[in-house]
Amino acid sequence: MNNFIMAHAEHIKDLQEAIKESTEEFIKYLKENKDFISQEVINFYYWNTDLELKILVDVLDLKQASQIAHMASKSYEVMIKCKECGQDAVINPTSRNNMHDIVNADYLWQCDNCKAISREEKRKNQEELSRVFSSERASEEEKWHQEIKRLKSLPYKQYLQTEHWQKIRRNALKRANNRCQLCNSGGLLNVHHRHYETKGEEKYTDVIVLCQGCHGKFHDKMPTI
Repeated sequence: MNNFIMAHAEHIKDLQEAIKESTEEFIKYLKENKDFISQEVINFYYWNTDLELKILVDVLDLKQASQIAHMASKSYEVMIKCKECGQDAVINPTSRNNMHDIVNADYLWQCDNCKAISREEKRKNQEELSRVFSSERASEEEKWHQEIKRLKSLPYKQYLQTEHWQKIRRNALKRANNRCQLCNSGGLLNVHHRHYETKGEEKYTDVIVLCQGCHGKFHDKMPTI
């Protein structure tokens, strides 16, 4: 294949440059040079690009088009060797792109026996991944539960100094656009728990942002946060 490319490099390069511009530019180049471009070059280009056969048939003369159409309709067989066990098999490409992949790319194929082995190995790997993931998730959940217990056990004033609460407070103020959620005023704002039971595992609905004036009206028994 490399010798072929070297021998026809000029025409192949011109064809590649033309189709980079546009399909119309490629067709124009073909029309102007079809008497000088060898059949081998046209065949090479057809089998190594995604250009539709109809485009070539519309541009080329009857003989050239017929040869390509004949090639495109042929039933090809490719002998390929399994990389796992070395068994040979015959592959029938279903399209020119499929043919191109098999000839030029690292075609992925395994014999039926290797596929069965691979499926079993894949199942084992999936089970192991599931086991590891479940173990890690359980470990993280246990850590989180322990952290909640620790936060709940803290005296309230000490709890208010934790990074956990400071994050909740920042998020609450951000959601409220730094305004009181009762009267929409700004100024000095407080973030309050609606009730104590959720301390350490608050949802955003468990806290409210209040100004000084609304503080007493809302819940004067709750401490200012």
